[in-house]
Amino acid sequence: MIKTSTLVVLAFSILVALPSVAPAQTDATTFEEAVEVRLVEVETWVTDRKGRPVYDLQESDFVMTVDGEARDIEHFESSKPTGSAGGAKAAEAAPQDKPRDPTYLAVYLDRRFLEDKDLDAARADLDRFLADAVRPGDRVLLAVADEELRVEVPFTEDRQAVSRRLAEFKGSSGAAKLAGEYLAILRDLRMEQSARATNENATGSSADSTRVLRRAEPEVYLAEIDAFHREAASEMRVVAEQLLQLVATLTGLPGRKQVLYVGGPLPTGYAVTLFEAWRDAFERALDDTDFFRNDPNVVTQASNRMLAEHGDFRVGAELFREVATAAAVADITVHTLGLTNQRRSRSNMATRVDVEVGSLGRGVSESPLIDSSTRLAMDDGMQVMAHMTGGRHLKGRKRLHRFFDQVEHDLTSHYMLGFSAEPAVGAAPRNVKVELKDPSNRRRYVVRHRERFMVKPRAIELAERTQSALLMESTPSNELDLELELFAPEARVEDWVLNIAVRIPMDKITMIPDRGRHVGKLTLFATAGRLGGALSSVMKAELPVRIADEDLELARSQKAEYVFSLRSPRDPGRVAVTVRDELGPVEATVGLDVDVTPGSGKLIAGRDASN
Repeated sequence: MIKTSTLVVLAFSILVALPSVAPAQTDATTFEEAVEVRLVEVETWVTDRKGRPVYDLQESDFVMTVDGEARDIEHFESSKPTGSAGGAKAAEAAPQDKPRDPTYLAVYLDRRFLEDKDLDAARADLDRFLADAVRPGDRVLLAVADEELRVEVPFTEDRQAVSRRLAEFKGSSGAAKLAGEYLAILRDLRMEQSARATNENATGSSADSTRVLRRAEPEVYLAEIDAFHREAASEMRVVAEQLLQLVATLTGLPGRKQVLYVGGPLPTGYAVTLFEAWRDAFERALDDTDFFRNDPNVVTQASNRMLAEHGDFRVGAELFREVATAAAVADITVHTLGLTNQRRSRSNMATRVDVEVGSLGRGVSESPLIDSSTRLAMDDGMQVMAHMTGGRHLKGRKRLHRFFDQVEHDLTSHYMLGFSAEPAVGAAPRNVKVELKDPSNRRRYVVRHRERFMVKPRAIELAERTQSALLMESTPSNELDLELELFAPEARVEDWVLNIAVRIPMDKITMIPDRGRHVGKLTLFATAGRLGGALSSVMKAELPVRIADEDLELARSQKAEYVFSLRSPRDPGRVAVTVRDELGPVEATVGLDVDVTPGSGKLIAGRDASN
């Protein structure tokens, strides 16, 4: 989380204006930006080696580095659930010393590789978690991903609405299909290797090994592996793109942001295992077939080709590292639950095949195709997302109750460590690391936190906040008492044009006197669209307000109005507007559902539901 501290506000010059606002023009009015110190907060959790939370640490127990350089901890706070039960119920009953930031929890159901029986096994624990972990004032969203990404329930305080909608969904057949293809190829390759090993033991050479091929020549297997990996890689790209779209839309939410990813096993490392099995099955036959005799280096060349082509084995690792980095930079903690029967997991499927065909000699792990860290990321992209963002991870259906209890503790307790940093335009994500100072504590405890951060310019943050408002049934605050009025959109071939009026009570706008006039400065951001569909670019407009001193008393009883047009996707679903009073400084965001037929002339008028 990034907070702002205003140090200095400089002087302004003024021009005459009416009690209305318009886009800024080049004139004598000048505004100098307030000098800001940005406080970067790193939410941190500490557990013992059994996963139990540690609550009694102090600021002096921690050290922090940014890009490897030590940083002073300028802000420190800790929170923990009160009462023996812990969790949201205890937190609800405990007195609040100060208003807390709301938590936004996005439940992300990825049906692509999730089987019905796995999802059914988790329903009771998931319902209990939603009932217990979400505190008053927190908001929950349900997003479902398969062929497309959809928001089934926008952010709401009605957690039962999320449970009811979640109960309507089932898994899909995607996991069973890919697992079946993988297992069939792997079984044939293990049989090839077993047959060759048996023939060598019987004859003392591999001269007759081609006679025992079960099914095909090496190039046929290689083509099957390549085709399988291209299919799996394509699926992984869709999964990552949908996750990145969700992260981008959540980025601008105020308060704490958490994602609970519920899905099946991601097939990120399947093709590597298949190719290593292919190599083990045929590399001993370099002199026995025309396929290898034509080029003694065919194994190396095949490896290089498989790694260089668009079906790069490492695509899964890179994709999910990208998702994790985007989430960490957005201060989003991702908890991942890979629901599967452990006996059907990728590694265990390989074990089942080995048992069927017997001992096969040297295993693939003795000659890995890729490095171990990349292999780990490929084997479990979900674990990478959780690790890089400070979240929890569970693979399998065992210990579900414990997993949800641990996530509940993370939602209701944490340490918060802060340091100052300046905004930077176009800067790359930076590394942050939180450790325990005492070496004995390092051995006893595990520290989790996001590993990346970025301090963005204010305008970018407000644009993100506006986009995030598309996910909400109502916005959490409207300190400027904004009103939106939406006219019937103009339909065009490829998009709509939304005509929108924004009204702001003049007495809510901060103004300062200068040379017989009062002047204020507003900045407006607007966007439209829906998650899973197209989003419009975020529009920005600077709106100076200028009132003559003699008109000020009358103006204070009126409303400033700004009417503008916004290009949006067809049938955008929702429009969102943010206005920042630059002299306040105060910000307000409101949204309005777009439910009108283009060209009908119908006027939709109303305030955001939070008013």
